[in-house]
Amino acid sequence: MKKILALLVLTFSLAIGTQTATAQEMTDKEIQEYAAGKATELQKQFGLNENQTSQVQRAYYQRKLNYSKYLAGKENDPNYNKYKNKIDSSFNYIVKRALGEENYKTFVKKQEE
Repeated sequence: MKKILALLVLTFSLAIGTQTATAQEMTDKEIQEYAAGKATELQKQFGLNENQTSQVQRAYYQRKLNYSKYLAGKENDPNYNKYKNKIDSSFNYIVKRALGEENYKTFVKKQEE
């Protein structure tokens, strides 16, 4: 009887773990689609080459992923602004490097609108 109960508990926990992993994969896919869309917009706007577009896409992906990992639901955390600023700073550094100085200034102005 104990073995059957243990088997049921194990099966139940594996089923829950599988559902969680599937949900995380969907979230990752959504983040990738979001990043690709944003990178495509900037590619059209600034005439970026493939390497620049890839860098921008990776920056958007990392920012969105880090927001969901470290900031989601933690608005009351005393370190929230510190982590947000660190994530944003990293994003801005990569985007600035990919776009170049002049395009980055235009990018920032459009973000503030």
